Amino acid sequence: MADDTDTTYQRLSFKKNEVILKEGELSDVAYLILDGKVAVRKGDHGPNPVVLATLDKGHVIGELALFDGSPHIASVIALEDTTVSAVPG
Repeated sequence: MADDTDTTYQRLSFKKNEVILKEGELSDVAYLILDGKVAVRKGDHGPNPVVLATLDKGHVIGELALFDGSPHIASVIALEDTTVSAVPG
């Protein structure tokens, strides 16, 4: 049975243009978008990053790194003020 005082799910806020996840970094947290909009971008380390997707409320980001332990394959940038819930792996 889960403990009602469990605080493992943390609510975080990101301002427009703030980086939520960085391509190439390791993480043990995924994020559920509660409000706002983000861009998933590949190639942020180079001169021409490519937007792979635009995601909003209800989408999960960063979950692949939880399954295989590999670094993030893309960066995630807030396109507007965005609130997420951190879901530990």
